[in-house]
Amino acid sequence: MSQQTLTPPEVGAVPAKHQALADQVQRLGDAVTTLAGQGHAQSLLRVMRRPGWTSRQEAQLVSAMVGHLHEQVGALQRGHDALLSAADGIGRP
Repeated sequence: MSQQTLTPPEVGAVPAKHQALADQVQRLGDAVTTLAGQGHAQSLLRVMRRPGWTSRQEAQLVSAMVGHLHEQVGALQRGHDALLSAADGIGRP
């Protein structure tokens, strides 16, 4: 995921009228952090190492789902980058 550097805010506190939005943004960040920290990939790899884990057809199904989830993560990254870029440009000359 690309990291963008934002200029420091001119004021430290979120205005009260934007607190609900700030809380929503924080919850989104918390949800992404929680998902990233759950170790789903390691869990799936552990399961896949079991003898006789699955047939070729079932592996194809799992592969398709893994590919789909990977695409969703990429979309989330692109969406975050676009949101951050647009938000950082608001109020600038």
